[in-house]
Amino acid sequence: MELFLYILIAVVATMLLMIVVFRSMLPKISEKKDQEFLRTINHIAKERAEANAILASLSIGVVAYGSDHRLLATNDLAQEMLKFIPDTIDSFLNYYGSENGMRAAFLIRSSEVSGIYERDNRVYQIKCEPRHLDGSANRFAGHVIMIQDVTESTRLEEERRAFVANVSHELKTPLTTIKSYTETLLDWGLEEKPQESVRSDLVRIYEDSLRMESLIADLLLLSSIDSKAHYMNARVLDMGSLCRQITERLRPSAEDKNLDFGCLVLPASALVFGDANSIERIVTNLLVNAIKYTPTGGRVQVSVGNIAEDIYVKVKDSGNGIPAEELPNLFDRFYRVDKTGSRQYGGTGLGLAIAHELTELHHGRLEVESQAGTGSAFTLFLPRADRYLIQVFLRLVNNDQVDDILGKAAAQTLSKTLADSDWEVATGPTADRKHLRHVLEKIGQEVNNKMKII
Repeated sequence: MELFLYILIAVVATMLLMIVVFRSMLPKISEKKDQEFLRTINHIAKERAEANAILASLSIGVVAYGSDHRLLATNDLAQEMLKFIPDTIDSFLNYYGSENGMRAAFLIRSSEVSGIYERDNRVYQIKCEPRHLDGSANRFAGHVIMIQDVTESTRLEEERRAFVANVSHELKTPLTTIKSYTETLLDWGLEEKPQESVRSDLVRIYEDSLRMESLIADLLLLSSIDSKAHYMNARVLDMGSLCRQITERLRPSAEDKNLDFGCLVLPASALVFGDANSIERIVTNLLVNAIKYTPTGGRVQVSVGNIAEDIYVKVKDSGNGIPAEELPNLFDRFYRVDKTGSRQYGGTGLGLAIAHELTELHHGRLEVESQAGTGSAFTLFLPRADRYLIQVFLRLVNNDQVDDILGKAAAQTLSKTLADSDWEVATGPTADRKHLRHVLEKIGQEVNNKMKII
């Protein structure tokens, strides 16, 4: 009995000791659990922040819905594009997928659920894809919706289709004429038709072949501009001299219509830096249009002058003018103001588009002022030669990239003109003002005195 009592006392004492020890360890265990809990929370917060940062950095809008079809996450770009993000994927598809087929494709479990959504003159492509955990088809995680702004690519695709359609039409018209007149000659024979009729048919065939040749040449030129492969032999040009030459060359066409036709050059020199063939093409296109659309006995005048740091060439006519609503599209390819009678005047519908794009290659601008019934005035602005070459020089000494066609030609011209010491000039706050001024004056002198001028 005493032995049992001793054992019982020992057991009780051991239990009490264990309780005391456990209670002394309890704060440490609790503290450890708290630390583990905090670490878990911080880890989750860090992962969520990283996920949000990744979503924010994406160039597409992203919306994620869980396996319960409820909203999990979205980025700011998706919110900006759509303005409203529904709480469930079913609501999303009802709102954004009813008219474009997305909702129907989702319900029949189509392999591709995508559609186009338009809002505020923007075009968005929306694509919905299912997601699974660890690549397993059995562990469904939810859906990811991606929104991409395709406004620009859609516009370019529409322009490409319109361009192909216009080219096809413009080529088909003269080909049809050539084919018809050739068939007539073959069917009737040269001996059976009157000599005058045969000549008339051949003239028509020749004129339409020239029209095709002109269209193909214009298309090749536009292609070289688009691909940045347009060759330019750029140098300093005198716009006054160039415009006088073009005016005299076109004078017979103006005299055939009894037009008051002339060229007025205001400054003693109007120097620009550019490709003579390209600038001649711009001015010629403007003058040919002015002569073509001005009625007999009208007036077409060319004036050359300078304003601020630009040289301008203005071609003004007393023709029928252009309605205000047509002006925004005037420089589009194949655009014609007169949709019905344009064949009367010939041409390819590319003249003004070519003039505009060649002007942009020369860092200039082409402006038009016109009202229906009062004539038109087209003004070409090009940077003055000394101003443009100085700008390129300053970009080069500041190590700024000069990668456009005209800029590269200007860099080559400057490298042939300036000495090595001229390129060591500093700019900015630490500039040697005297040295810099000397180099800039030297460029101006070379432009006005020594460079080859046409």
